[in-house]
Amino acid sequence: MNRPSLFHYLHEIISIVFAAPFIALYVLFILNFQTIIDKKDLVIGSIFLTIIPLTISMAFSMYYGIEWDYRQREKRIIPLALINISYIVLCVLWTDRGFLEIFLSFSYLMNGLVSLIITMRYKISIHIIGISGPATYFLLINRYRYAILFYAIGIIVAISRIKLKRHSIDQVINGYITSIITTVMSYVILSAIYNV
Repeated sequence: MNRPSLFHYLHEIISIVFAAPFIALYVLFILNFQTIIDKKDLVIGSIFLTIIPLTISMAFSMYYGIEWDYRQREKRIIPLALINISYIVLCVLWTDRGFLEIFLSFSYLMNGLVSLIITMRYKISIHIIGISGPATYFLLINRYRYAILFYAIGIIVAISRIKLKRHSIDQVINGYITSIITTVMSYVILSAIYNV
């Protein structure tokens, strides 16, 4: 019987620590630290971008009796749909906030919806969408060092996901491309609406 190597465990840890709900939490902490969002919105954002999505993911993982990261594309659809409801609620709750908060919630919703639509036909890397979407968000709001940091984390996670054989190279690359385009389009739409 082959035991997993130390590198296998390292890649698993990287995948867990940088899963999309945790990335959302890191983004919220950064925005709070930068005084873009206050403590109340840190809590609200944490509930709808981290706690609810994580709870849904873990509950369905246990229900299906599968690993937490849903290797089978078909098993992702219902949890993703429910997670998108959480994103919709956050968008509604933050409609009266500043542009940067509205943009954050809207970009999460748009990336979530696009991920759901794509997942119906193709297995895309939600890990990478969950990292490069926020990286692009930081880039568009002129927080360049955080954008660079998140893009770098995305590369590390992409390598880990490929090494773990959870994704192919094309699934990872498509995750990058999809989330970058979706986040930029979210910015363009909101900029037109809010005259930014």
